[in-house]
Amino acid sequence: MEKENMIDFIDFGIYKGEPIKWRVLKQDKETLLLITDKIIDTIPYNVNEKAETTWEKSSLRKWLNNEFFNSAFSYEEKMDIIECDVQAESNPLYSTNPGNSTNDKVFILSINQAEQLFEGENIRKTSGTNNAVEKGLFEDSEHNSWWWLRSPGEHGRSTAVVHSNGVVLNHGIPVFYSSGGVRPAIWIKR
Repeated sequence: MEKENMIDFIDFGIYKGEPIKWRVLKQDKETLLLITDKIIDTIPYNVNEKAETTWEKSSLRKWLNNEFFNSAFSYEEKMDIIECDVQAESNPLYSTNPGNSTNDKVFILSINQAEQLFEGENIRKTSGTNNAVEKGLFEDSEHNSWWWLRSPGEHGRSTAVVHSNGVVLNHGIPVFYSSGGVRPAIWIKR
């Protein structure tokens, strides 16, 4: 792909009255892989704190592909979003069950994707939108926050995250925590 056709950021959709700014993680002539540049909301990975869960069964997956998808995108934008195979990727340090792969229009990154699609910890660091902060998003002294990954943590009631300092925490955080952030990812037609 020619360098002049490369895209770094794109506005696509509206959430809570604000345009959504997306960072382009991967691109070719026909498609773009996007992740929100900022954390857009604070939603637990799974609302049931006692149940072991996977991406496939998480309440976050259900919310992203229903409420978020239906409210954030126009009819035309929905037509540009590609439903894709989302791999159930294992945690490289723990043998926790990752569940089954899914077909989703909206998803969150795995440990592997977070480590390979960003050029280091500083690029993974992000802050929240006004909406996310108002809803109780954790912020460190530099206003950066942690965000969910879909890979399981050290047990079935935790999932991996990107810490506010940009480091991937494989051991994870309990799935019911509500102070962490959501950075949706989507594939769209170019």
